[in-house]
Formats: sequence, structure tokens, C-alpha cells
Amino acid sequence: LDYPAWPSLESMELSVYESFSFTKSLFPDSAITTYVPPSNILCPDARRWLPQALPDLQVISSLYLPGEEGLAYEQEFSEAADGIIELPRVAGGYDPSSYFRWASINELSLHYVNSYYISPNDVLSDADGPQKGWDYLHKQFEDYVKWVTNSAPGLQNKTALEGAVAVQRFARLAMKTRQVNGSFEISLGNFYDVAWLMMRTSKKPVSLEGGIITQVSSDLYLIQAQKPKIVISFEE
Repeated sequence: LDYPAWPSLESMELSVYESFSFTKSLFPDSAITTYVPPSNILCPDARRWLPQALPDLQVISSLYLPGEEGLAYEQEFSEAADGIIELPRVAGGYDPSSYFRWASINELSLHYVNSYYISPNDVLSDADGPQKGWDYLHKQFEDYVKWVTNSAPGLQNKTALEGAVAVQRFARLAMKTRQVNGSFEISLGNFYDVAWLMMRTSKKPVSLEGGIITQVSSDLYLIQAQKPKIVISFEE
């Protein structure tokens, strides 16, 4: 991308630590938990030492879909072996493009997640900020939020760290299912506090023990498990 290169890995690491120190001087009472790679680029070497340079690091948020240049650090929603939570971003900007809306629809269909980000460039750059004006940007973003809210019943509003904690809990779940006397029983191993599941069925649920169920579409349901064992009964 014609960026100037770091002379060494040590220089790169020191720059990240300096950025962390400067940010802590601005927000001394806040933990810097989430890292977004510049231009979504993060090499394997830097990925290994990044938690050492950022002592409060818990989340890395790069891209879920491949970048145009093929250089992006691409992620799945998961917990890495070193305990860092991978929370990729799917869409973003004050004026989301038709591509971002398409990506949002697909991600809602897959994980029922809307992982969204806004960059300072969205306000400051000539293309997105001053040229279009704040009133326009605000209106476009507000319309997008309304569109997502109306399209995805039960979707929660979370910060990056809160969303990452939800990813971690889901990644650790061990689920077993069985049918008992016409009902559907779900047992959840490694259950902590609450778990979220999706269920697709042509039968109509009439009751759920151990949680809350929300209808998303004609045959898709969002389940909030409040206990490690839930039982769903259906219409005969």
C-alpha cells in the first residue's frame, strides 16, 4: 500500500506501546481492551507480541470478509489459543454502502450479529465528511440503525468488549440435544450466566422452560437460554 516500512519488529512494537501510553494519558481511567489493526493489516509476528505491548488487550477487531488488496487480517468470531477474542468487523461508516448492507444481511443470517464500526475518516476525509456534511451522514447512519433494528428482532446493543464476551461464551458452549416425549431438550455445557442460540423449525413453539424465545421470521427463532437446560414444547 506504499506505506513506509518499520526498520525492525522492535521498532514496530515500541510504536504500539507508545500509542498505548499516549492513549492512557488521555483516558487514564479506561482500559484499552480492543485493537483495530491499521488498514486491517496485522502480520503473524506482530499478532504474537501484540498482547505484550498492550497489557489490557482482550479483543482484536479486523475484518470478517476479505479485503480488496488481499492483505487484511481476516477473522472468524472465535477465541484464539492465547485467550484473545477475535471479533471481526462486518460493516461500517456513517453512510453504509449497498455492499455493507448486503454484508450485514448475510451476517445476520449466519450468526445474527451486526458487527459495526465507525472510523474518524468517515467524518474527516474529503469523500465522506466535509463534502457530504454532518446532517447527511447523521441521517444515513440513523436510517441504517433503524433498518437493522426493524430487520432483527431481539438484537442487543453492545460495545466491542461486551460483544467479544458474548463471542467467548458462545465459543465455549458444548451443546447436546434430544427429543423427549415430543419436546426438544437442549443441554449446554460450559454454561455461564446466559447463552444465545438460533433455532429453525417448521413447527410452532408454544412454550420454553429455562429461557426466552423470540420469533425472528416465519421459521426462525432466537433463544435466550437462562439455564444450562432448556425444554421446548411445540404445537401438536
